[in-house]
Amino acid sequence: MQVSILSLISLLCFQCGEKKPRANQDKSKYGNHFPFVTQVIELGDTARIEIETYGNKVIKHFIDLKGKSDNGFDNSYDVTSTFHEKLNDTSIYSRFYITINEYNIYFDEKSVAQYCDSLSNQQENEIRKLHYQNLKRFVLQQKITDNNPLSDIPNKRDELLVNFNGKIVNSISGDRPRSLLIESHFTELSGAGGKMYHIIDNKGDTILLGQTIDYYQ
Repeated sequence: MQVSILSLISLLCFQCGEKKPRANQDKSKYGNHFPFVTQVIELGDTARIEIETYGNKVIKHFIDLKGKSDNGFDNSYDVTSTFHEKLNDTSIYSRFYITINEYNIYFDEKSVAQYCDSLSNQQENEIRKLHYQNLKRFVLQQKITDNNPLSDIPNKRDELLVNFNGKIVNSISGDRPRSLLIESHFTELSGAGGKMYHIIDNKGDTILLGQTIDYYQ
């Protein structure tokens, strides 16, 4: 599915919510409840979504217009997402890559290996130490694919996508898209957050690459 980058940022998913005090809750459903609203989505007589944009941060306010009057609960919640765009680094020459859908994403082998050695040496926790040792082993094996049996492949992918620039190549067409867009969100209400990864092609359209969910204590 392809959408423009502006539409993507404006129409964020709101599955995860964070309870916050409501601003101007006594306003009518036809007036904005928040001060810097850039877009409003009406959901009938019972709810509306007000979207505020601050640079690379977007706050989506899901507003229960009936408040506590219908069931004793105000089901309003907020979703905050931040966006970080990483340009496609076509200068990278490497045999080490990860495969997600039809895209190969190459990373500099030396940089990743040094990163793993540094963090492994700092770790007192044996599980975390093993994590970085295994990640370095992936570098030596040259690739991470869906067929790899280790269960923490998504964690390794996340770490690479977030901490390193990559060269992105469509394995079918050979096209090199413009960039990778990382959307991060978190909710204290459920203790869960996550990331969504999007490819931005050279026309400016976005393609959902994948997503992960994180759980926090």
